[in-house]
Amino acid sequence: MSPHRLRAATRIALLSVAIATAGCGAGSSSSSHAQAPSSDDSGSRMQSDIDRTAGARQFETRGRSLSVTEKRPNDNVTIEEWREIQRERRARQAPSDPEGRRRSVAASEALDRALSDSQRQALRALEAQLVAELNRARTDPAAYVAKLESLRLMYSGNELRVPGALAVRTSEGPAAVTEAIEALRSAEPIPALTRSAGLSASARGLAAQLSDEAQLAGRDDSDSLHTRMNYFGRVEGVFTENISALYREADLQLMLLMIDDGVETRVHRYNMFGPMFQAVGVGCAPHASFEVVCVMELAERFHEAEQGD
Repeated sequence: MSPHRLRAATRIALLSVAIATAGCGAGSSSSSHAQAPSSDDSGSRMQSDIDRTAGARQFETRGRSLSVTEKRPNDNVTIEEWREIQRERRARQAPSDPEGRRRSVAASEALDRALSDSQRQALRALEAQLVAELNRARTDPAAYVAKLESLRLMYSGNELRVPGALAVRTSEGPAAVTEAIEALRSAEPIPALTRSAGLSASARGLAAQLSDEAQLAGRDDSDSLHTRMNYFGRVEGVFTENISALYREADLQLMLLMIDDGVETRVHRYNMFGPMFQAVGVGCAPHASFEVVCVMELAERFHEAEQGD
């Protein structure tokens, strides 16, 4: 694989796909328009797409900045102001498509039927491991320092060479790992997240839809994150989404989100460590180009749908 294609693969897979949705309205996905590498200039094209992504808004909480990609860049708002923005959006949003939940469930069920029992069990195990490891990182951030230090030793220049996996070219090299290590060393423990059946179902539906697509971000998504979450319950407060790919090991996927190489705002790390979030759902599916894709949905509060809803 050429260096350009390695770089493009890194942008999409290693960097856990530069997508972080802060309850955007339908049709306003805040993604980097990442797509699978198809030519030697795909790396530069990817960077151009990332550069065109709307800027970041900063959300101050407990001495940290949470950055969430928005249409209006460089606005500074507090968490309470962010909540108010989301309340206003929900008030303006059209009623959910009654067929939406059925489409999401159908996509998940169709994928399950196509998988063997062992494949299905492996994906469910990965989902559970991602939640467990995320909670480990939130409640004991320093526990991941040694893991990140070990990962840093796998770099050769800017190329990350994880044994048994594709070698990928990063933008920042081990310097980004060092920055993540320092951030976790100084981070305060925050409460663990509760695993939500509804958010997991929403995440699995999107993962299933993405599983055979070359494009992981910048998709034509008629259902906003808020709408998709509400197919399976009711979301309140602030909410967001991370999408990751490439590795089947939960700790590797999470470390790549923590490092967030090439993403200036480190938005994925801040999503993971947002103290306001209380609920999480994870869905994983095999991916045609990147082996596996996982969707992580986080919400301040989520009320599960009643049985039969």
